[in-house]
Amino acid sequence: MSTWQYALRLIKLRPQLYAWTGSLQLFYFLVILGEGLVIQRFIDTLTGHILFGLNVWSIIVLLIVIRLSGVMIMILGIVTQTTLRFTITTLLRRNLFFTILQQPGALPLSDAAGGIMSRFRDDVDDIARFLTMGLQTLAILISTFLALTIMSSINLGITALTFLPPIIVTGMMVIVSGQVRRYRILSRTATGNVTRIIGEIYHSIQAIHVANAQIPVMQHFNTLNTVRQRAAVSERLFTSVLESISGNLIYLSIGLILMFIAQPFLNGAFTVGDFALFMSYLVFATQIPQVIGLLLAFYKQAGVSFERMQAILQHGTSRPEALVKAAPIYLMGSIPAIAEIIKRPEDQFHELRATNLCYHYPDTMQGIEGITLEIRPGSFTVVTGRIGSGKTTLLRALLGLLPKDGGEIFWNGQCV
Repeated sequence: MSTWQYALRLIKLRPQLYAWTGSLQLFYFLVILGEGLVIQRFIDTLTGHILFGLNVWSIIVLLIVIRLSGVMIMILGIVTQTTLRFTITTLLRRNLFFTILQQPGALPLSDAAGGIMSRFRDDVDDIARFLTMGLQTLAILISTFLALTIMSSINLGITALTFLPPIIVTGMMVIVSGQVRRYRILSRTATGNVTRIIGEIYHSIQAIHVANAQIPVMQHFNTLNTVRQRAAVSERLFTSVLESISGNLIYLSIGLILMFIAQPFLNGAFTVGDFALFMSYLVFATQIPQVIGLLLAFYKQAGVSFERMQAILQHGTSRPEALVKAAPIYLMGSIPAIAEIIKRPEDQFHELRATNLCYHYPDTMQGIEGITLEIRPGSFTVVTGRIGSGKTTLLRALLGLLPKDGGEIFWNGQCV
């Protein structure tokens, strides 16, 4: 499945929450548009260009109402966006954890414990950040189109100059988006190597001391950490440069407007109120390349995160769709009680029987073949053999910790 397929499936699970979050963000930007129009009419009324129909104090009250409305919408937007992020991250972590628990317990995971934990922590957060950024980008695009319409009705030429730098930078963001993906892969791989070696060190402390290998182990750890540091700094530096370029566009746009409004001012085709409106709408012109650039970067990073989580699914028996399937997450309200397992008389152990039990390790095809045994209460059974003969494999297959390739296991006469 592609990144967009995963994203669309997540949206379909909570469409109302996504719609409400996106609508609040759009309403916030519409408030900014309305505030700019009121400021334009207010200044033009003061300078005598037009008559707004309201006195100064009425306009001030209207501006206060608009600003307070914007604050209230922003607070609601923060609450809904936070709820959305928790919904996405909790669902992904629940499905990922459920997938791991469905795998036979004795089979190794696709990565070390540290690498698996980074998928739960960092990769899930990257996906939630991409989806919330997508909603914000859509809201800004709609608001920018409306701002362009209003500004073009005043002066088409100055409007074009205002949006020229953002268009150029947006094209640059699209070109370098592939580099963002490469830096993210390097950073995530380096982080996984560090967390993996930490787990291996803790699991092998006694062996390290016996071999007197503390110094070479720490040297290897420092080498991996240095690689991780360089990868993380390179990724952050590259992203910061893109953010800095897009963030400083506002000054370039202001300079272009100041350079080209002199003649329209003299001709009376451009008023002080129009200038104030253009200044208030610069936020849309300058945010377009920033949000598009960040969305492209987050899209590439989310793609890497989905691929890393797919590796866990493919290692087991689950399909890729299992990562984004609907499931209860209980973010609000009381957590349901866990049903108590009541032991029944028929659950008491009477017989364990295996017939023609087989299991072969995929990599070596070694294991057990055609094992038949019967165990009853009070009996004494010994499983013995040389190292590597399959004693542990037999017990793990009986317990279900390894998926049997053939044969049947009966508990109290019932096939399990």
